[in-house]
Amino acid sequence: MENEFYKFAGTHKEIGEQVGELYNSWGRSGVRIPNNADDFFASQLNIYQKYFPQYLDYVEGLAVALGVEKEKALKSLLTIYLSDLKPESNKCSIFAVNNVNGVFVGRNYDWREASEPYSSVFRFDIKDGSSNSFYAISDMAIMIGPDEKVDRSRCVFITEDVWNDSGLYIGLSGAPYFKKVSGMSAPLIIQCAIENCKATEEAVTLISKIPCTESKIFTIADKQGNLAVIEKHVEFGSKVRTSTKTMISTNHYLHEDLLVENASIFRNVPFHSTFARYSYLDITLRKEFENVDFKKAFEIMSVAPVTQNWRGRESGDVVTTWRLALNLNNGDARIVFSPLTESKVEFDQVKLRADKG
Repeated sequence: MENEFYKFAGTHKEIGEQVGELYNSWGRSGVRIPNNADDFFASQLNIYQKYFPQYLDYVEGLAVALGVEKEKALKSLLTIYLSDLKPESNKCSIFAVNNVNGVFVGRNYDWREASEPYSSVFRFDIKDGSSNSFYAISDMAIMIGPDEKVDRSRCVFITEDVWNDSGLYIGLSGAPYFKKVSGMSAPLIIQCAIENCKATEEAVTLISKIPCTESKIFTIADKQGNLAVIEKHVEFGSKVRTSTKTMISTNHYLHEDLLVENASIFRNVPFHSTFARYSYLDITLRKEFENVDFKKAFEIMSVAPVTQNWRGRESGDVVTTWRLALNLNNGDARIVFSPLTESKVEFDQVKLRADKG
């Protein structure tokens, strides 16, 4: 398995069947149901029925392809993200700029070394008009450490970066505070928003309403130049920052209501790079604001401290898994997987649009 571009087209149920068939070819057998699934399933089902019923159709198709009962598949996929999660040293960085050249996004997704050769880009081309079609990038839900072997059958398409044909982008980043609660998983929240929204204001309203299983940071930009960050905390709710010029997010809170919550960072990773990465982007964008374009957005994310290469470290194990630049005005994208290695793989708008339905 290598970094690839996967395209799925049809209704949500049909796309679910296509994804399920692919999972079968990877050796997947059945679904895993958490021990506490029965405690949460009813409330979880209500949340998805209210905010993202299309996903339930997708799971139905997935169940058909995997040969499992629909309720069993739902119980698995709606509760799996409620499993206990130990603190992770997330190190993602995102910025968005709206200037005379257009609206641009620069993003480094930093995650486990094991995810480098498996992370992929995919497209859901939704044909029945029920939702917006979109592109997404996924780390394939790989959670293992540097010395463990990836079980291909456990790879799953989840969304960490998404953008749709209306020029809306949403990116996901880790945040302090590691308590889990009932709600929708963060990757599915951004998928829900990208399918149902066409502009930043819509996405902010929707994401702010949906309960999330854990604290996360959502970065949003649209081609009209409306930029926002939602700092979503499981205890204190959604705190929103907006701009029409520049927006930056790393892995700490910047909204004044949540600043004291950053204290947990120092307890877990005393020298966490989130603050250095934010300062670098803040200084660079202040200096280069008028010069930022599609090419410059990629270049800004290509140097330390926003690149991470903590390879093979049991207590760190964080590398820049992919780098993304987007021009939201024309949809141009440049994605480089494993950018710090000789085996890097690149996709651009030509490759991504070649099979667009």
